[in-house]
Amino acid sequence: MASNLKESQKLTLRFLGDGPCGAVLVDANSSSMVRGYLQEPHVQLPPTSQGKLDVAGAVGKGMFVVSKDLGFGDPYSGQVPIQTGEIASDIAYYYAVSEQIPTAMGLGVLVKPDHSIQSAGGYLVQLMPGTSEEESAELEHRLHHLPSPTEMISEHPSADHLLYHLFNEDEVEILETRDVSFQCSCNRERLENIFGSMSSDDLSEMIQQDEPIETICHFCRERYVFLPEEIQRILNQKTPLK
Repeated sequence: MASNLKESQKLTLRFLGDGPCGAVLVDANSSSMVRGYLQEPHVQLPPTSQGKLDVAGAVGKGMFVVSKDLGFGDPYSGQVPIQTGEIASDIAYYYAVSEQIPTAMGLGVLVKPDHSIQSAGGYLVQLMPGTSEEESAELEHRLHHLPSPTEMISEHPSADHLLYHLFNEDEVEILETRDVSFQCSCNRERLENIFGSMSSDDLSEMIQQDEPIETICHFCRERYVFLPEEIQRILNQKTPLK
């Protein structure tokens, strides 16, 4: 979804459901740097009747919110009710309703017995302007008869293999490839700015407790510790001595 962003633009997805995992948040930028977290990652649910992870049960009902920071003005946001709790189908629904773009999406994750991830991947297919009804019908037929994304990535975890399944014998021209990687943008300076946005009374209360303040990034679990004298410095910058 972030592949169409221009330089310095960002995309944020939020599933705000009432399921046991709480909020699900992911953001990405134009360089394909991605990060995300679950509000409650330690959720144990029995498999579905098909033996799959019960993602819908973990997410629950609520709203799906897409925000785009285009680098100027306020971020653009669109939201739709969560339809199924299955990530791929709800994103496709968002595109159809909020952006009026016919979309098909499939996601799969192969989990090892020790709960680590063996492979993960998926596809997002959208019709280009000028697509004929025959081409649309043929693509819909192929999508309907595709193996599950989990099956495809477990056999051959590559984008080329997914394209072969999607377009069969048709010649496919790959215009661009990108490496997607995790990167967190948290740093100490940003946290200092957050403290600086707090009220003087709140900062004074922290200082009076005379204990280090520990914060942990939700995305990367990086730990930051601020000593009382550092909080005092931030307070002094807010209310300089006369």
